Amino acid sequence: MAPATIEAYCRECRDYTTGSCKITKPENSNGNEGRPWYQCVRHKGFMRRGDSLGISPANPHCYCHKPSRAGHSAVRPTNYTCANNICCFFKPYGG
Repeated sequence: MAPATIEAYCRECRDYTTGSCKITKPENSNGNEGRPWYQCVRHKGFMRRGDSLGISPANPHCYCHKPSRAGHSAVRPTNYTCANNICCFFKPYGG
């Protein structure tokens, strides 16, 4: 279970701030229903995921020099992004 709140970096605010845990709704069309994520308490937008799904040491490393997260649409990987949503790393899957 993800913590109710975290202190983490928010790319939108460009600062460390508090994130409030939310759960993805069952009607989510990307197959992410029930997954935790964090909403910035300042701007009320997405901060970062609240789980480690898709993060693997085998993934390309992001600009933070850490393994990226494989993003999914339904059930297939589509891209890699910074696992903590800090840098703007983006790489298409298989590219």
